[in-house]
Amino acid sequence: CVSSIDIVIISTISIIMFNRKLLIVALVALLCVSAALADVQCDPTHSCPDSSTCCKTSSGGYGCCPSPDATCCSDHIHCCPQAYPVCDVKAGQCLKKSMLAGEIGVPMLVKQPSNWDIALN
Repeated sequence: CVSSIDIVIISTISIIMFNRKLLIVALVALLCVSAALADVQCDPTHSCPDSSTCCKTSSGGYGCCPSPDATCCSDHIHCCPQAYPVCDVKAGQCLKKSMLAGEIGVPMLVKQPSNWDIALN
């Protein structure tokens, strides 16, 4: 036999559990939105982490250069940081100025895959 008090207690527990699940879902959604706001948007469906640069890949997609305001190199694989904006693809180096004799460069950076933004599709 179930009394009306038992039904109220069971209903209250169900509401608390239901609200808890809603709260968890809301928090996860908020974290996803916050993370997306920090991303660099490459196009309507692809993004890169904050402080990176979107660069086209040879397949027409996007890769992420792990440096802000970077130069995307013509090989569609590498990129160069802002302080060394000239890609010397043959030497695999980034230079401050093009074809400067004796200039010491830095190694080229390798692009990482971009994020595909499911929420925007």
